[in-house]
Amino acid sequence: MSSVEHKVEMFKLAQERRRQGKPSWEYTVRGFKDILSSDDDLIEKRDQLVALLHASVWFKRTEDASLSETLDELADVGHPDIDWDDDYSAERHFNDCLEQIYDLADWDRAWLA
Repeated sequence: MSSVEHKVEMFKLAQERRRQGKPSWEYTVRGFKDILSSDDDLIEKRDQLVALLHASVWFKRTEDASLSETLDELADVGHPDIDWDDDYSAERHFNDCLEQIYDLADWDRAWLA
């Protein structure tokens, strides 16, 4: 969930881009919401999102290693070869990764469509 401070900062970024004559979003990643709303299971969604984001212009142009690290983390969600704790929840892990991706997308002005 976004904090009020985060929302204010994102509004300022969008306003600054508009003042410069640019659209408020620099990138658009099409298909993101379609994957999330599909009937596919969590692991299929995970794999589709990782592939989609790796192929995106946003990923290819970002200089921040955080997106790559977050996608690596997303790729690990529910992986059977990882010795997870007994209270591990793949769904919670998946949602935590999505939250990080949404925050990074906000900062980089990437619209996840």
